[in-house]
Amino acid sequence: MIKPIQPKRIFVKALLPYLVGICLAIGLPIGGMLWQLGAMLLVLSILLVLAHNKIKPLLNSNLSIWGLLFFGWIAYVGVLNVHWANPKLHQQHYTHTANTPGLLIVQIEELPFEMPNTFRVVANIQARKQGDNLVPITGKVMLLLPLDSASAKLQYGDELAINSKLQPIPPSLNPYEFNYSQYLANKHIYHQLAPKPTRWYATGNNAQNRPFAWLYAIRNQALTILKNRIPDQALNGVAAAILLGYNHNLDNETRQRYTLTGSMHVLAVSGMHVGLLCFMLWGLLQPLKAMNKLWLRLTLLLIVVWFYALITGMSASVLRAALMFSLYAIGETIKRKPDSLNIVAGSALILLLWQPMHILDVGFQLSYLAVLGIIFFYNPLRNLWAIKQPALRFLWEGTCISIAAQLTTLPMILYYFHQLPLYALVANVGMLVLAPAAMISGLLLLLFNWVPGLGWLLGKLLFISLWLMNETLGLIAQWPYVVWNAIYTKPAEMALMMGLVVCTMLTTQMRLVKPMLGFGCLLVVLLAGNNLKLYQQKTQQQLIVYQYPDFTTIANLNGLEGKIWADCEALEDTTKMERSVFPFLYANGNEKLEINGLNKTDTNEYGMLGGKRIALLRRYRRRNVPNIPLKVDYLVVANNPSISMVQVKKVYQAKTIILDGSNNIKAAKRWMQECKVLGLDCHNTRNGAFIASW
Repeated sequence: MIKPIQPKRIFVKALLPYLVGICLAIGLPIGGMLWQLGAMLLVLSILLVLAHNKIKPLLNSNLSIWGLLFFGWIAYVGVLNVHWANPKLHQQHYTHTANTPGLLIVQIEELPFEMPNTFRVVANIQARKQGDNLVPITGKVMLLLPLDSASAKLQYGDELAINSKLQPIPPSLNPYEFNYSQYLANKHIYHQLAPKPTRWYATGNNAQNRPFAWLYAIRNQALTILKNRIPDQALNGVAAAILLGYNHNLDNETRQRYTLTGSMHVLAVSGMHVGLLCFMLWGLLQPLKAMNKLWLRLTLLLIVVWFYALITGMSASVLRAALMFSLYAIGETIKRKPDSLNIVAGSALILLLWQPMHILDVGFQLSYLAVLGIIFFYNPLRNLWAIKQPALRFLWEGTCISIAAQLTTLPMILYYFHQLPLYALVANVGMLVLAPAAMISGLLLLLFNWVPGLGWLLGKLLFISLWLMNETLGLIAQWPYVVWNAIYTKPAEMALMMGLVVCTMLTTQMRLVKPMLGFGCLLVVLLAGNNLKLYQQKTQQQLIVYQYPDFTTIANLNGLEGKIWADCEALEDTTKMERSVFPFLYANGNEKLEINGLNKTDTNEYGMLGGKRIALLRRYRRRNVPNIPLKVDYLVVANNPSISMVQVKKVYQAKTIILDGSNNIKAAKRWMQECKVLGLDCHNTRNGAFIASW
């Protein structure tokens, strides 16, 4: 049972204020006030110390002046670290001269990733050519190259010369659409380069980081072994993901199968994989403990674990598991009984000191929440049912671990992924046996593939394990009501649910009454807010004109009913519709949608939606100009009609004009300027989807 926080839990006591500092630095614009904040904190610290005797009686018995100062200064360190981690602060960062023309010298920073018709890779800018000189600059960019014979030969560390303009990564322009530009910005990637085939060439230089080049070579060799032993493309993709964290070979059907059953964590190298590796190593190196060679055992353990973390890509969840295991192993070696909560806090503190923006990484958040769930909820759940039979006890304990992890990660899963796999527990019970079998046979295969006969046998065992995993999950994915989709929660709702989780933790572990009261209050607020949201959805009237490149896409929300009008070609791209169009409707309670195709691109439309007059202008005929302009509330101009805004004003008396994504950029820009001169209210969806509520 977790005891109340003790003074010895220094990592826990340091992590909390450090997290507060990071969150303040990310959420508030205080970057320009760092030294003022430091000076204020220093003055406040001096005043608190001088008035120590007078203030002490006013403080709670659990607080002290020194505790307050410790909290304040550690939080300030968090603020400073976020500020210093921003590469834009460096004078040589390319963003200071992003619009300056000139040949760019870049170096490929990781293994290129092949996409349909494109090579995508992160590159590091080395210099910009100005005249006859190379001016050193720094910064990471996303490099998109056409897939051809030249780009197919590129390797890690290759140096390229690119004569192309740096382009900002487009933000998400539709509500509830995944914000890819923000995702990359959290990784300090702010621009992309997409040169034409004739605008780039390889210089012939290769400045590889030797250790990383060696690791990439080993991973490529491992991928080759898996390709030879597991020829089936779908199973090979699963094997590469489970063993090496390489998920680029996964096909859409396999991803969907694991997503629907709540088993995607199996395909991402995480704490489960590192933990299994540690368990194997712990057993294999047990003789060294008997020989009293504890430091040798520790050294071998740390080397293997961190080698595996490096070769699998050093994701946040892998680093978390490797750090936790390292701290645990060190504690046991020096005969200090490890404290689970302190180890978790220590690993998080180390990672966030190294890279504070990890706090925005979804994998980082889910990984630590899952571990906290296991620490707080596993024992209470396991004690609910005492089983003596070993096999059943193993399954029950594994199920308890799964439930404990899902209890704490559920709010985040709903917030980020908007769905709840209803048979996740059933699938995870199967994975308790099959995933370790695949992991163990796969690791042994990579180690002993060179042994005649043994390599073949291990390859067959891996194939069978993977086949059983895929078939089991494929069967579960076909069950009715396999997933609850379209669950959209707002940040406030997610925060309330996390508050419920925290209250449950405190109640189960500390047997306190106040957390139970807090749980009840938060639950009332959450239910009241949900009822208010449902009422607003039932009475809503909204019009949205999406930013959908080259096509027209319009939707109307009338209570809980949603209607979509879109070009037929746009409707054919179901993936794009699911990512860009449907989320807004789902988030507003419209699960049943009426979808209508716009067949002809040269006809105009007019109609009433929720009491508002809507017109769609896609073709202009001079001979059909009416004597009196047609009154409309919203006019959508689409498909590049040959018309000026002066002519539009003669045909339509519109309160608002919307230019959608089917118009070309030059025409939309010209119309915006004309509307500004004429005093017309005009919106270009290239600046974001148009949304009106009434």
